[in-house]
Amino acid sequence: MGPVKEAIFARLAILARHASQARRATLDSDGLRNWQYRVLLTLRRLGPPYIGSPSLLAEHLGLTKMVVATESQSAWQAPSEPGRSRSAAS
Repeated sequence: MGPVKEAIFARLAILARHASQARRATLDSDGLRNWQYRVLLTLRRLGPPYIGSPSLLAEHLGLTKMVVATESQSAWQAPSEPGRSRSAAS
């Protein structure tokens, strides 16, 4: 890789680090952790009605334990579904 490409990648890495720090600061000020933001972002990407089962979230992001933790922290509540051992996350 040439020096120009290396310089471009170095600057992109710096930019990514600054963006990550700014996102973390914003989330911290709102009382959210990064993994909670990722769960909510995934639900947003799934579209209306912004509901996804824990297995669907796990498939997309591997967040099974995080979904359970988010529900227990009352950041959001999953609606109950009759006949299911686990409810959908909303």
